[in-house]
Amino acid sequence: MAAMRYSVPESVLEEASECPYGFSCLETGRCGDRPMCAVDYAIPDNILFLITEAPADCPYRWPFGINRQVCKCPVRYFVWRRYGE
Repeated sequence: MAAMRYSVPESVLEEASECPYGFSCLETGRCGDRPMCAVDYAIPDNILFLITEAPADCPYRWPFGINRQVCKCPVRYFVWRRYGE
């Protein structure tokens, strides 16, 4: 197994039990075959407002208003807050 690019506590991983990509973002920085969602800003309770506009097949992501997407993935939120990526 390759070294992890990001280290995330087990408790955060457990909160994201519906990840369809097996947490590939932690190793490769990608969600499956696409880059991790680009984040504009975050608010408490694991809510990320995304720069990325294109929809993605992810249970943690949904449209918000016109041309906006939000993400509520605990792992993505942790990575963005801890690593600034």
